[in-house]
Amino acid sequence: MNEEMHQYIRILFIILSLFVSLIFLKATPAEACYEEGPVVTEHKEDWSADFLWEELSKYSPNDKITAGVMGYFWRESFFRSDAIAGWPYFDMAQKSNSSLDFTLKVDEGLKDGSSYDYYYHQIHNVYGGYGLGQWLSPNYLKHFYEFIQEKEGSIGDAKLQCEFIFESMRRNEKLWEKLLEAKTAFDCGLYIGVLYDGTSMAGVIASHADRFYKEYHNGY
Repeated sequence: MNEEMHQYIRILFIILSLFVSLIFLKATPAEACYEEGPVVTEHKEDWSADFLWEELSKYSPNDKITAGVMGYFWRESFFRSDAIAGWPYFDMAQKSNSSLDFTLKVDEGLKDGSSYDYYYHQIHNVYGGYGLGQWLSPNYLKHFYEFIQEKEGSIGDAKLQCEFIFESMRRNEKLWEKLLEAKTAFDCGLYIGVLYDGTSMAGVIASHADRFYKEYHNGY
């Protein structure tokens, strides 16, 4: 095979690789969750930006903080309230209902607390996160489980997760003070991002927060 043919094959391979990459970029996780993901919440609208903005606004003192949480949720779960960290890339590829199965199994033992050990082990040691905020630390996992128990709801309920994030932030006095004093949604996104996701992703969360603020502030 001559050099010209080798060059031709290399070009075809590059074109094919670009085409495959574009397909995966086009089928983003956010879009995929509406098309393929199992429904845990009552309506799929519970995973929309409009729904979450309205729900979060019930607990937020201003739009800047609301936008900060929106940026955080979008970065973590693409607004999927039953997302596990391995979803959607793994679960969609396997056409699995892992997130649904997990949520239902935990919910079954919520009342008497019998599902806590399973819940904690799966999220902390296997999945690496759950829900809109992908909570992972031991303190947050315990607080979230107890919160859902008290509300007698489902861990996959988007409305309860919106209420939970504000209860959680208000309990952190330093964070809440910073959020109330923040001048911009970008700053709110930074503060929330640093606390819940670390400094490496805080800038990304802040950028999303700024975008949501511009889209919804005084215009929703």
